[in-house]
Amino acid sequence: MRKIQWKKGNGSMLLGALICALGIFLMAGVAESINLFQASVYAQTRADLIADGSAAYGMSYDNTLDEGKVSLMSSLLLASSADFDNPISMRLNHQAIADNKVHVQVTTEREFWFPRSGQESTFQVTKEAVTQVISP
Repeated sequence: MRKIQWKKGNGSMLLGALICALGIFLMAGVAESINLFQASVYAQTRADLIADGSAAYGMSYDNTLDEGKVSLMSSLLLASSADFDNPISMRLNHQAIADNKVHVQVTTEREFWFPRSGQESTFQVTKEAVTQVISP
């Protein structure tokens, strides 16, 4: 029988472990980038949904943009798209309604998947959408 010499190959095992650790850190960075991208997409789709839906409902009866209907529908759409894991808040620009525009700003708050020590554990993404209504 041959005797196994454990001293040979230790360098390649350490190099392999270093490469694996480096891969884990790189994948954590990629995963955090995906988290930021998902939050951005989530906020933008909610802003588009609220702006378009509110504009359509606000003009549904007499082809003029009614501020009360826009406010009502925007609050209903915000409540219907509520998610307890990713809370969102909305700001509606009431001055833009006079120009036949629905301007919505949506902010979502999420947690970092891999928070670094000394940093905050959450981040916010703010997106806005403007829907301009053209009278027929």
